[in-house]
Amino acid sequence: MHSFHSTVSRRDFMKTLGLAGAGVGAAAATFPVFHDLDELMSAPQAQHKQPWFVKDVDKPTIDIDWSQVVRSDKKINGHDGIPYLAPSGGWHATGDRIASYPGGDANRKPAEDYIKSKFPDWKGDTLRDQALRQTVWTVKRTPTPFVCSKLTYSPEEYGLPKYEGTPEENYVMIRNLLRFWGGGKIGVIKLDQDTRKVFNANSSNKDIVFEDVDEAYETTTKTVVPNKNEYLITALFTAQTVLGRRWPSLQSNAAVMGVYSFLSWAEGNLQEFLHGIGYEANVVDNITNSEPCGLVAGVGENVRMGYTVVSPETGAMARCMLRVITDLPLATTKPVDAGLNRFCNTCKICAEACPYNAIVLDDAPSWDNTAIPGSPPGFNGWRLKAMSCAHCGSACQAVCPFNAPRETWIHSLVAPTVTITPVFNKFFADMERAFGFGMWEPESFWTEEEQPIFGYIGGILGN
Repeated sequence: MHSFHSTVSRRDFMKTLGLAGAGVGAAAATFPVFHDLDELMSAPQAQHKQPWFVKDVDKPTIDIDWSQVVRSDKKINGHDGIPYLAPSGGWHATGDRIASYPGGDANRKPAEDYIKSKFPDWKGDTLRDQALRQTVWTVKRTPTPFVCSKLTYSPEEYGLPKYEGTPEENYVMIRNLLRFWGGGKIGVIKLDQDTRKVFNANSSNKDIVFEDVDEAYETTTKTVVPNKNEYLITALFTAQTVLGRRWPSLQSNAAVMGVYSFLSWAEGNLQEFLHGIGYEANVVDNITNSEPCGLVAGVGENVRMGYTVVSPETGAMARCMLRVITDLPLATTKPVDAGLNRFCNTCKICAEACPYNAIVLDDAPSWDNTAIPGSPPGFNGWRLKAMSCAHCGSACQAVCPFNAPRETWIHSLVAPTVTITPVFNKFFADMERAFGFGMWEPESFWTEEEQPIFGYIGGILGN
């Protein structure tokens, strides 16, 4: 297994930062006091759990001009308006190694060269790696339907009224369910004229339209979203750490595909549960854009990686995002500020690691969406060369400094310091380059004595 060691004591490190004097007195002055359970349950901390250093804020840590935001046109184009590229070639082997990939060797070579620069003895992807990759994709091959299949009995079929609770009670109920089904950070948006722009204008050659109807439906030309389903539930799903940290190996692709399978299972469960208590629910992954949903709902921040939302709880290991709309009344959540977006100004580790130069090395985010074809307008944030990213989509996530398990003392100090002050950001980034967790050697997965349950390193899933 992987172990990490430092000869610097916690107290000495805190003294270096000038923080050694911060102790019980400061904590007592800011820690909330509750007199009974009613006060505790009505407090915001009881509804939306997150680390103490993560602040709820009124707007995301990037500026959004909703008047300039447009719904994505995906009828004939691919990711954010960039035409899809048809893959070429097939799978071929040399000896016991995968030597050729769909899409062509030229597309794969930069990723292989990157791995070999870190681990010169690595000889390439194996049959076991590909078998693992295929196995975990089996669930996702059956997509969760937009319109609920209604496999659960409705309250009417039992002769019962539908369940009713307060928005706060309903939020806790949904949070607990999604945690039970593997969800990480969970947020809720109440859709309005602006936030409905997270929905695509069209998808799969169908227009996405909002109508005053009781239930969602689809025709050959349109997908109809009920106006009354105004609560958008979001939840991050985290890639298994022991494989995700081996990106961009083919073996590590199992972490990507595996978590999408978990996501489909959880979405189907949530959709059927809500039908079972008397409410409408629609899975909208394929007709919405994940990053703006996550930013507004407060499950993470926009970072240098562009279309990836990074969470203070899970770092960049959060690979995909559940998105379900419902007419169940829910308490909404706010955007968060954990200093992640500001940290990216000086870090640049992910951009340096990208084998395809898909991530910009600029010193600050930008409103400009013209430099990168297909980049969406309306926000002052980090942007991504999406079609270059499509050849890899993972090396950056493996090296993000915020991936570290939370129980390590050094990172338990770094995270709140980044939130409070940017003064040490460059220092922390340089430390990560010198001593960081980084990418792990791919083949060691098959030889280590024991792997953690479900492939998650303790602490990475947060609270």
